Amino acid sequence: MCGVEKVVAARALKNKAMPTRSCGCKRGFLIRLANTKHEGRANYQATPEYGAWATAKKSGMCGSWSKKFTVFLRSVGERPAGAVLVRLNPSKAHGPRNTYWGARQEVARSRAGAKVLVEWEGVTLSAGEWSKRKGWQRNLIARRIRNGWSVERAMTTPPRPPRPKGSRVG
Repeated sequence: MCGVEKVVAARALKNKAMPTRSCGCKRGFLIRLANTKHEGRANYQATPEYGAWATAKKSGMCGSWSKKFTVFLRSVGERPAGAVLVRLNPSKAHGPRNTYWGARQEVARSRAGAKVLVEWEGVTLSAGEWSKRKGWQRNLIARRIRNGWSVERAMTTPPRPPRPKGSRVG
């Protein structure tokens, strides 16, 4: 099968109950396969969905999902290309109402404490998203609000132009 030549006893080749058929290189693989108790396999490899499930279990998962991979897979479906598991509320466990497939950027946006939500003209976005829309430095609006600026002032005051190189303040 694999091309490895191995010396075996003649009786092992003639043993009708368990004849030797290979060098043994696939033995570990076949044992792992036989001991795998999930349906998240494709061509004897763990699927991306199974890998995401196993990782999510480590960070906290609701009861029905943590017990059976198939329950998790039915809820979230197959992983779209390049997607990762995202929690709507990062302080809660992965579960049917709190987890979906999303872009990596969404994980960063949903991290606990990472966002300052700003409602402006009837639209609520993170301060970083507002800064991006305005073409400003990504943390400018959040920094202003943390420093006590009103939302109105933070959103309407344009950023200062950058100082020329070599200039000093004061």
